[in-house]
Amino acid sequence: MEAFRQTQSEFHDTSNRAKNASLYVDWVDGEFLAPSERINNEMLAEIVERNAEFLGYAQSGLEMLRRLESFSDEIKGLLSGFLERTDRVREEKPEDFIEEMEKFLSGFLEEGAKSLKDGRA
Repeated sequence: MEAFRQTQSEFHDTSNRAKNASLYVDWVDGEFLAPSERINNEMLAEIVERNAEFLGYAQSGLEMLRRLESFSDEIKGLLSGFLERTDRVREEKPEDFIEEMEKFLSGFLEEGAKSLKDGRA
């Protein structure tokens, strides 16, 4: 989680600096600079690449949610139990969260695969 937070913070810092430089007049080394003087082709390429990468993550998440929406009631029940279990582990064993979730996820996947194989899902 710490690594994620660090990456998230760096992403926001970099993105916000680029966004502000592209929108506002800036004061640099004792003179005003227009956005056109602050944003160069390299910065623009970085912004485009970063946005494409993170919008791609969002698109993947959206596609997953659409697939989940079409699942049968049994799969929805499994997912509901999964979310409840996640919350319970987070509350009861925050120091062992990753280890406990790995155990739970393994069992969850086995149960789901068995349900699919047996034709119950």
